[in-house]
Amino acid sequence: MASLFPFAGISVRQPKRKMSGPAVALARDLTRSTDTSSGGWWLCALCRSVDAREVLGFVGWKLLVLLVVVLAVADWIFFFKFVVEPDEPRARLQNGALWSALTLALLHVRSAVRARCGADVRALADHLEIFIAVSLAMVFSTNIAFYLHAPAAAPLRDLGFMLVPEQALDSKWRPLSDVLTAVVPVLGLLQTLFMTRANRCRVIATFFRVASVSYALRLLTVSLTSLPGPAPHCRPGSALYAPPQTWIDIVTRVGPMYGQFNSCGDLIFSGHMAYTNSALLLYLRTMDRYFARFSRLRWLAGTAFLLALALLCVAGRKHYTVDVVLGVVVSSLVYFHFEYSWLPACAHPQHPQQQLASQQQAGVMLGGSAKRSLAHPFGAATASYQSAKVSDFEVCDEDDVGDFSEQGQQPQGDESEQLLFSPLDFIC
Repeated sequence: MASLFPFAGISVRQPKRKMSGPAVALARDLTRSTDTSSGGWWLCALCRSVDAREVLGFVGWKLLVLLVVVLAVADWIFFFKFVVEPDEPRARLQNGALWSALTLALLHVRSAVRARCGADVRALADHLEIFIAVSLAMVFSTNIAFYLHAPAAAPLRDLGFMLVPEQALDSKWRPLSDVLTAVVPVLGLLQTLFMTRANRCRVIATFFRVASVSYALRLLTVSLTSLPGPAPHCRPGSALYAPPQTWIDIVTRVGPMYGQFNSCGDLIFSGHMAYTNSALLLYLRTMDRYFARFSRLRWLAGTAFLLALALLCVAGRKHYTVDVVLGVVVSSLVYFHFEYSWLPACAHPQHPQQQLASQQQAGVMLGGSAKRSLAHPFGAATASYQSAKVSDFEVCDEDDVGDFSEQGQQPQGDESEQLLFSPLDFIC
């Protein structure tokens, strides 16, 4: 069965190709660990399946790709600050020559890295570059909103502000919302270390793709209507209130990209919630296919985490309540439509197997005789639907697809039950 995850469908007799380490039958055994007396044996087996050299190699390539992207952003800032902004022609000429040399060197390094990093890392690098480009455009939109912002002595009336007390300026809990925003992406990144390189790159690329679409939608809305910022530093008389003064400032201030959130007016919708919710949905969906045992507990914990982050954002007056709610709603819809492809799910022609799964799912929702006629609505049809969805959206390669197709096998029992659905999978 084609799968996004490294241990689905593995057997000792048929080891899966492109493993990070020794092939072990984890997908089936982990779901049955309640029948064993040794509570941690599966964790030891999971750790032994990781090839440390492969992981270190991947981290090295990822750092090189990230370095190239960071240098590209610095190259952008250098061009406007030292080539466009100076008034003296001589300074412009000298800095322009230096910028041209640095840009050519950067392009050469990027080409060399992409030529040697492999197809999986190269595809991940494409997603990362798109994410950084969209983030840069979103920061420009944020700067425009800050430029248009007019400070107000009091924020707009907000139901969340009435229910949640405001944090003090010197409160030690004030930076916590920014810290929590980075927790789930870090957990998801650590989770991918136990995957094959191909699956690891696909999962991380999914996050970049979903976050890019969410940020693209945010940059379209954040600067359209100027609302008075509720944060204390956005009020009249604040020493921290420093909006951009020129168009050079608008295209070169990239503070939000590295955690400096001192802007005002960039409200609808919340980037904190969209970013965190995208990472949280990816983490939970990945764990549902990887460790199916504690799915409900994880989703409850994830919901509590998201609610705590929302309360902290409202208590810190970093966003209005409508910004927080819209951030969760928009990012959720974006995730379930762009989880597998840059095209939304409803733009793909429906596969015949998907139609069958949709019909059976509709029968389950109808209930009554239609429900009783389905012996196992989430059995083989579910596996067929998931297999068709993965292969159609090119989330797996030919080697992954060949695990079952070579022997004409279909997943049975526990394996097919691990393929969980989202309610939005059938909207289109």
